[in-house]
Amino acid sequence: MTSFDAPWGNYMLKELVETSSPEAISWLPQTPGWLAVALLLLLFLSRAAYRKLIDYKRNAYRRDALAWIEQLPTYQADNVAIGYRQIPALIKTAALHHFSRVEVNNIKDDEWEVWLDKHCQNSRFKQTCPHLLRQLAHAPSLDISEQQMQTLLAQTEHWIANHGQHHA
Repeated sequence: MTSFDAPWGNYMLKELVETSSPEAISWLPQTPGWLAVALLLLLFLSRAAYRKLIDYKRNAYRRDALAWIEQLPTYQADNVAIGYRQIPALIKTAALHHFSRVEVNNIKDDEWEVWLDKHCQNSRFKQTCPHLLRQLAHAPSLDISEQQMQTLLAQTEHWIANHGQHHA
């Protein structure tokens, strides 16, 4: 076996001094401009979150009304649950949350479906369920089929979820 002599390897690297690594680069912004951008971004995000919270609270009545409709028992024309008679009051309560009391209280029975259709895009109370709300509110006995009630419930849910929103 042979052993290597004293300067083994590349003789040019013998006096090479290893350099030290540079200091780590900071991830924090070094100039005041970036601080201003960060503050503006934080302000914008805070404002957006605040508006979302306000909208969420403002629409609590919609969520409550839709949950109330969901808990109604299945409609049977021969045995009407008392909850179905409260649908007109539910719609009026939802209308009072969004529109002025004077405007809502001045609506006559015959104008109610037209007013509902006017204040909600794609609402069709007048065409699909005319006089059903009036019948539910005032008639001693109901002559409403299961299909008519399902249509009325669908229109009611649509109106509660979408009334008062800006139309395109």
